[in-house]
Amino acid sequence: MPHIARQEDCQTCFMCELYCREDAIYVAPDCENATPVDKDEILASGLLGEFRRNHGWDEWAHDPRYTNEHWRMESVFLRARDMAIAEAAGNA
Repeated sequence: MPHIARQEDCQTCFMCELYCREDAIYVAPDCENATPVDKDEILASGLLGEFRRNHGWDEWAHDPRYTNEHWRMESVFLRARDMAIAEAAGNA
């Protein structure tokens, strides 16, 4: 069974879910605590692929029900960058 190599580094940005065309990755929304995951429950829940579908990526790109709203993440990434810079400056 695969495992996350550096789970403590996960920022819960969900980018791995977006880029996994096989929908084989599920990221629990709680980034502070490890969340036990039951494979059968996740498969039955329909959560695999939900993030890609809701963002209109790849096979969902031509379905008008699912628009790509990922551009909204830019402000999150910029804020994370600024926080990392400020933290690095504080440790220098």
